[in-house]
Amino acid sequence: LSTLSPSGFQSLAAREKSQLSTHVADHDLNTRFIGMHSGSPALGTASLRKMAMCVMDRTMLYEGDLSEEMPSETLFDPTLPLMREAAPQLMSIAALCESSTNTPADVNATLRFLYPTGQAHIKAIVYNFIALFSIVGIRVTPMPKSKDEYNAELGKWTGPNGGTGVGYYGDDLTPRNNDTINWVGWDLAYSESWGPGYDALTSLNDIGYNWPAEVWSEAPNYLDSITKKELNAKISGIAKIVGEAERHAAFTEVMTILNDEAIFLPLTAKRNLAVTSNRLAGFHFSGMEFSTGSVVAGLTLAPSAEDAWQTTAREAGWVPCPQKAAAARRRMSAQSSLLFSRDEDD
Repeated sequence: LSTLSPSGFQSLAAREKSQLSTHVADHDLNTRFIGMHSGSPALGTASLRKMAMCVMDRTMLYEGDLSEEMPSETLFDPTLPLMREAAPQLMSIAALCESSTNTPADVNATLRFLYPTGQAHIKAIVYNFIALFSIVGIRVTPMPKSKDEYNAELGKWTGPNGGTGVGYYGDDLTPRNNDTINWVGWDLAYSESWGPGYDALTSLNDIGYNWPAEVWSEAPNYLDSITKKELNAKISGIAKIVGEAERHAAFTEVMTILNDEAIFLPLTAKRNLAVTSNRLAGFHFSGMEFSTGSVVAGLTLAPSAEDAWQTTAREAGWVPCPQKAAAARRRMSAQSSLLFSRDEDD
């Protein structure tokens, strides 16, 4: 049900005489975020990107379309291994915003905002930010793309060969399109991190890949403080470190670089959503975003109307009187109340 906003989804079961039940998982999945291209003509410095974070106030989203999700300050779940040590060392979005030395007047070009179509609330998120940029005098052109077109746009910087070209599993060169010119096809892009079962380090390693294309693979191509080749080397080297303390320190260093460069604006942590018929019972989420086999296998038919009154009674702490079952059902139907004995011997 990802086509619905979280808040819109919850309204499905709130309608009078609804035959549906809605479910929201109690564990976080991946993180919604806005990527800001480090090579953007308009947002080409960390300070400019921090200023853009000031403009992209997330409050309205938290009070509206994303009100059912958990606000996030980090790209990855802060409770994950390695992130538990790194998260306290990272500046909050508010602190990054305050550290900017730029103003909206310093943006001298129209921003291009890339996003995938097909989900109305993603479009609402994008246009919410476009409106906020407009208020401060920054022009933004939306770039809506189908999922395939969106992925193709994110792969253009790798050149015409894409995933079949040289360096398929590693981008160690300054990114070039057709080996002749630098390629920056967007300034802002909506994206989502990978959820379970990818841990933070596995996800981070994807920055060093030039295919398949992801926002987080392209956004760091032209950082101020470190080259892409150096960044890739730091990331790929983390898993080779034997000492736990040293490994944590290396991971925290990379996360601090990305935090200081302000190329990712986290929005919320997504949670799985589902809707079921009231005729079904036994629904439970799996720990994965797209794993449905175990979910479907656990479904059963809900108790029949004939048995439902006994289930309701037991859940309320009463024991139905076997000799008076018919009379009890009639009373429940007529009076909308339970008439049971707490004495099993009666």
